[in-house]
Amino acid sequence: MKYTVMGLPGSTGSPLDVPVPPAALDDRLVRLYTRTGDTGKALDAHDDYVFRMENYIRQKQDETLQEMETRFEVQEKEREIERRGYRISLLVVIILLAGLALVLVMERLRKFRRRAAELQRVNDSKQQIIEFLSRDMKNPANAIAGKISALSAEAAALTPDSIRKKCLELAREAETINTGWRNM
Repeated sequence: MKYTVMGLPGSTGSPLDVPVPPAALDDRLVRLYTRTGDTGKALDAHDDYVFRMENYIRQKQDETLQEMETRFEVQEKEREIERRGYRISLLVVIILLAGLALVLVMERLRKFRRRAAELQRVNDSKQQIIEFLSRDMKNPANAIAGKISALSAEAAALTPDSIRKKCLELAREAETINTGWRNM
């Protein structure tokens, strides 16, 4: 809306014809009525001036307050978005670390199982060797023990040549056992 002071008593139509806000118009009216000596109208115009200025100031304060509230809300939202971003980043890092830990654990478990299987194969091989040696060594050892037992029982009835012959057989069987032990 355009306010001018055209048509007021004492108006010349020149500098006063420019657009002015209502409070400024009331201020000019106060001066005009004061110059013309109409104090009643000057007081009314002054009251209108004060009322409009107070409203203008209140309006500007409300606008400023609204701008500040809006700025504060925007800043709070930006901070919340930033905090959420940090939380998401932290969560991603935690998930990645947990995944890495899981991969490392699985790798160690795989190596452990592979080593356990290897140790089981070694133990099985040892057991087979022990069983083999036990069987192969028992036979010659039993034969030697049997021949020594027979030799001692028959010693009085045997001739020195037959005793020598039996001792050579015992020596050969002992050599077989000895060779088996060396080849292990």
